[in-house]
Amino acid sequence: MRFSPVILQEYISGVDVRVTVVGDELFAAEIDARRTQSPYDFRSVFDQCRVAATGLESDDRRRILHLMRRLGLVYGALDFRRGDDGRLNFLEINPAGQWLFVEQRTGQPIAAALARELCRGARSVSGCGRKPNSRNGCDTATSGNIWVRRGGTQSPN
Repeated sequence: MRFSPVILQEYISGVDVRVTVVGDELFAAEIDARRTQSPYDFRSVFDQCRVAATGLESDDRRRILHLMRRLGLVYGALDFRRGDDGRLNFLEINPAGQWLFVEQRTGQPIAAALARELCRGARSVSGCGRKPNSRNGCDTATSGNIWVRRGGTQSPN
């Protein structure tokens, strides 16, 4: 391990905040591992953590959306540490980060937001999407081999 790369971060006392961004929608969740067997890293003890949807200050929301636009991202999972002073400290952005673990514990509708965004994106690409299906009232769209339909599954016609 002598020549292995290492990234070190200053320890910030507080709780983790995962912000999942889908288009212009933000889903923030506070993950508190302070009373677990691993208070410094929630990943191995997630089922022991207190997890709850949390709010964001309007200035923080604005900064996050500005960062997403500057990076050209429609989706991102951002990790923060909310310090004891209440301030959010940015750690990283995962452009393909996990989100289901947050939805399952908070009930936030992240999957629905992703489906809406996929449908919107597929319809905006020239020659790629289809209009809502008038027979069943469901939106259907395709982009490459990704098919999305609200209200059930859809296979290519």
